[in-house]
Amino acid sequence: RAAAFIHLGKESRAIKDAETAIKLKPDWAKGYYRKGAALSELRRWDAAEDVLTTALEIEPQSKEITLLLRDVIQKRDDASGEEKLEKEVAYAERQLHRDAEKGRRLLQKNRSALLPAVVEGDLTKVRQLIAAKANLNMQNEEGKTPL
Repeated sequence: RAAAFIHLGKESRAIKDAETAIKLKPDWAKGYYRKGAALSELRRWDAAEDVLTTALEIEPQSKEITLLLRDVIQKRDDASGEEKLEKEVAYAERQLHRDAEKGRRLLQKNRSALLPAVVEGDLTKVRQLIAAKANLNMQNEEGKTPL
């Protein structure tokens, strides 16, 4: 029944059915396999991996269990990588926004130096100019202040 529930998209019922099978026959790998398959459909990768590892311990020669376990681990790792990438992108966007805010404030103070860098989209130059704000009184080779 658990396989039918999975096929119908009723993974929660499949899990309950598989858990009943596991209670009745704890040495039957198929019960663990069905629970792992249902957990996988719910994208609960770590739980699916645990259950499928148990299934493989009971039936180490099973290609079906091995393939599903490999698939679950791959999907978990892919999801992990995507999540990490999303966090890195969000962090970069926050940094860029923060730099842009600093740039806007500086631009209001001294439009002439920062405006060309902002218009050209030269983020390196914008960052240099923002960093230079701490040294507003410092002069460059030409005797001019950085901003």
